Amino acid sequence: MLSSARVCLLVFVMGWTKVDCGFVNDYDKDARLECLTNSILSYIGSIHENKYEDRIWEFACRPAPDTISGCYWTNYLNQFDKPLDYKCRGNEVLNGMMSYHDNRCEDRRFMVQCGRVANRSTRNCYQTFYVNDLDGVMTFSVPTGQVIKGVYSYHENKKEDRRWRFYLCDLA
Repeated sequence: MLSSARVCLLVFVMGWTKVDCGFVNDYDKDARLECLTNSILSYIGSIHENKYEDRIWEFACRPAPDTISGCYWTNYLNQFDKPLDYKCRGNEVLNGMMSYHDNRCEDRRFMVQCGRVANRSTRNCYQTFYVNDLDGVMTFSVPTGQVIKGVYSYHENKKEDRRWRFYLCDLA
């Protein structure tokens, strides 16, 4: 099993700083994906394990083009075994996710963190195709110049897993 300690690597690539935090939870344990000050989500990854009927989560962040302010956490947005469909308000961007797992339902409840990037607005928003298969690996990279605005997922009881889509926007 993975260590529950969170280790973040700071990587410098072609003038960009990337913070890679690796897996942030063990199976059946709470997960928290949250970027450091003035950085935005650039990658979300996850691996499902049938033995636990759960996922471990990883993420990476990149510098925001300006300061981020007004960050807040939502309440839990979904019930167990029910869809999750949420977009941050106005020109806000999604910049974090927290969840906990229930072994009886073999599902997670999620909350997200939203915040506003100064002097920027979200434009040309769209929803991605599904970024994972049930019981499959998720490796989703946010395209350069875009941000995550929201999330959609549904739970499949037969596989005890969720499929995920993201709402993306240009940041202008």
